[in-house]
Amino acid sequence: MEAVRIEWTQNTLVQNCVIKNIRGVAATEANNNKSGIKMYHNKNTMIENCEIFNCTVGIYDKSDGESSTYRNNYIHDSFLYGIYVTSLRSGENVYNHPDVNAYNNVIANSREFSYYEESTSDSKADRTTLCNNTFYNGNGPGSCIQMFGGIEKKFYNNIIRSKRLNYGVLKFFVPTSDLSVPVTIAECDYNQYGSLDFLIRTRKNISVTSTHNYYTLADWQNSSELDSGDGHPDVNSLASDPMFENASGTMLKLDDFRLAQGSLCLGAGKNGLDMGSDIDLVGPDLPDYTRHTVVFYSDEYIANNNSYQSAIIEDVEYGSLLTAPADPVKVGYIFAGWYTGRDLTTEWDFANDPVESNMSLFARWAVETESVTISDDNITMGTGDTRTLMATVLPENAANKDLEWESSNTSVAAVDANGTVTAVSEGSATITVRVVGTDTVIEDTCTVTVVSVIVPLATLTGPVITDEQYKLTYGLEGAVGITAQDVTVSYDINMFDFVSVSPVSNGITIVTVPVINADEGTVRFILASLGTENAVNGNAGILDMFFSPKASGAGVIAVTNVQLANSGGEEDIYAETAGAVKTIVISDNREALASAIQAAQKIYSNAVEGIQTGQYPAGAKDRLDASIDAAAAVRDDVNATGAQVLQAIAYLDAAVAKFQGLIITASTGDINNSGGISLGDLAIIADCYGNTSADPGWDEIKHMDINGDAEIGLYELAFIARRMILD
Repeated sequence: MEAVRIEWTQNTLVQNCVIKNIRGVAATEANNNKSGIKMYHNKNTMIENCEIFNCTVGIYDKSDGESSTYRNNYIHDSFLYGIYVTSLRSGENVYNHPDVNAYNNVIANSREFSYYEESTSDSKADRTTLCNNTFYNGNGPGSCIQMFGGIEKKFYNNIIRSKRLNYGVLKFFVPTSDLSVPVTIAECDYNQYGSLDFLIRTRKNISVTSTHNYYTLADWQNSSELDSGDGHPDVNSLASDPMFENASGTMLKLDDFRLAQGSLCLGAGKNGLDMGSDIDLVGPDLPDYTRHTVVFYSDEYIANNNSYQSAIIEDVEYGSLLTAPADPVKVGYIFAGWYTGRDLTTEWDFANDPVESNMSLFARWAVETESVTISDDNITMGTGDTRTLMATVLPENAANKDLEWESSNTSVAAVDANGTVTAVSEGSATITVRVVGTDTVIEDTCTVTVVSVIVPLATLTGPVITDEQYKLTYGLEGAVGITAQDVTVSYDINMFDFVSVSPVSNGITIVTVPVINADEGTVRFILASLGTENAVNGNAGILDMFFSPKASGAGVIAVTNVQLANSGGEEDIYAETAGAVKTIVISDNREALASAIQAAQKIYSNAVEGIQTGQYPAGAKDRLDASIDAAAAVRDDVNATGAQVLQAIAYLDAAVAKFQGLIITASTGDINNSGGISLGDLAIIADCYGNTSADPGWDEIKHMDINGDAEIGLYELAFIARRMILD
């Protein structure tokens, strides 16, 4: 028995109905046929604006059908299912049920499933779309959604809330009759899973018992089940209390399921829409869909109490354009427009976007500019010079960084829109930078003094104490438009050798090979800047010069002559070189080498070779003595460089460390870690006999090299045998 039965029809509309109490007696209460609306073999059926309750099944869409749509319905307190869709086989007949659409429905307190879709291996319910529905089973034992089989399903913008832990909030299963055909999802995202017991169950095409359970949203999002093309399902979904208007009430009336102000579901769905359903009226009175509610949330979301601080609510006619409210005000921020969705990615176009549904708009706030600062308070420039001033706007994430520049006296110093100052004539001018478009004046200034002549200074920077090859950098201070340079550097030929040179900047090139006079200790460079943009202005490093020490002691390197020319062809510009002088002290570390040799000799003298604990293997002292002799040869070589001395120290330190590591201990020769020297140790040594450090796998057996000669040989065999006899 059913209240409404629809068979073999097309383009049928059922709307504005109240259907209730279609249930059998206790013995037949679970019969699916006791339904509010029952359908067979229909195409393009629409069921809308109905309230169906206290029925065994609210809507039973049976056998083959196509393009069924259920929208704006309130279905509650069903004994079995809110909506039940089947596509099954009957004898030789295979019934399919593609393109089911269910949206903007509230389905509450079903004993079993809010939405149940069933198919077999050869009958399909493909391309189902469930969106903007509220599935609620918070007050009863029922689960929410179960789908068996089918492909290209879409599931988004829904609120799903269930307490039935053994069923969970969502189930996607393969028909048990054919495990080779899994459920596939075209889209599964932007859903809100209630903060009660969370469980999603899936079954892939492996075996009937391969049920996968997910008890948290994070586990579900990180899974690869029901991949919708992005690698994971539900990447934008939420798991929290949906915050209904009457969450603490009975949850029996339709109004109980409206979203409360501040709910996380507001604007969090696909395309910035609210999650869940929003039905104004159901039953015999057709809802007035000609008007919609628009809520303007003018403050940021306050996470600690799940709310927005303030909101403006407008009642708007369908298809009309919104009138923007007055811009809200927030201290420290600039209002930057109204946006759909709490992610603030899509701005509402008040001039072109019509209102076609209830919606929420959210204010976007940009950080307000606090200050702007010029890098220099005062600068001195020569006539014709140009220099770009740097301005820093704070805070770094300020929305408005638009600047304007001006000069108090353009006949002395002019400035362009980028802060580049041009010195015009002698005098003084104030350069001001100002943030554009602020309610208060935010600016900073720099005083520019223009003089007729500035004498550039040559500089020389680098180490003063070294023992190996080192770098000195030649540079200029106070340069004005320099594009060519003729530079001479002198050095002490008894202390240093000139090695090489390279420009600091790619915009400067050494035009000819450096002219080196090794007898007098001078080197000359001819330099050119590549284009006006690479002219040298202000302070800049020009050349990196490399020298190597020849002996210990102190010597002088100096820039002795710098002739400059600018882009106008003026060539009588000579840089001041008095400060471009470096005294370099060469330290060769010979005293450190002598101390290392003395310490090694003491270790050598105190060492005794033998096989007893505390002695050293035969031949170990000879190898240490050879290393000491090699270090002494470097120490006594008057022509040895600082780098060679340091290398001799390192080699000797390594030789001493290796020698001391060979000292015989109680466990030396205990290869098998048995606690003593035994025949087993001899067997292991014998097996590795003949291996050297050049053989593969040496790292695994080198601990058997007792005398440190990089070979497993007769010494090791004899050592084990003698220790066996002594022990």
